[in-house]
Amino acid sequence: MLATIPVLSGCAGPIAAFIVATRNHQGDLSFDHQNFTDAALAYRLALRVSPDDAHARAGLAAVQLQIAAEDYTRSKFDDALAALAVAAKYDPDSVRLAELRTEIEQARVKRQIVLSNYPTYSETVLSASAAPATSKPKAPPLTSKLLIVGASGATVSIITSSVPEAALTLPARSVAVAVSA
Repeated sequence: MLATIPVLSGCAGPIAAFIVATRNHQGDLSFDHQNFTDAALAYRLALRVSPDDAHARAGLAAVQLQIAAEDYTRSKFDDALAALAVAAKYDPDSVRLAELRTEIEQARVKRQIVLSNYPTYSETVLSASAAPATSKPKAPPLTSKLLIVGASGATVSIITSSVPEAALTLPARSVAVAVSA
């Protein structure tokens, strides 16, 4: 049993270095393709194996700065500050980090001033910022009421439909008047 311990520990160095190099490469590729979530994951995995790896530390700090900048542009100030806190753990002397933190905190204060002066604005802005950026406002379903008068004039019926008027086909002798509901 004791004879196998030196053999296993001797292999751990090259294997750990290979894993760290692979994760750093994955992080670099993801960062280059602006996939910051995957880049952060790859650098974190490299740091789990080697917490003092300079490449992974610098990569994770750079990724977190990008994530913070994106969150800031979307007015997600709390998320941006959380990303900056992670970046500060790995690069505490970053000038860009300090500048961005100051900018975010100033914007946060300005937003609070606007929200306190205009309460209805806060309802609109906060509900809009909570919605996903890719979602489009949903239009109400189209409901039409058609009054159809037969050729003899005796038959009258009202049809309620959720399809556009153009999709309804009428006999050639019928007259249709559309009334929006």
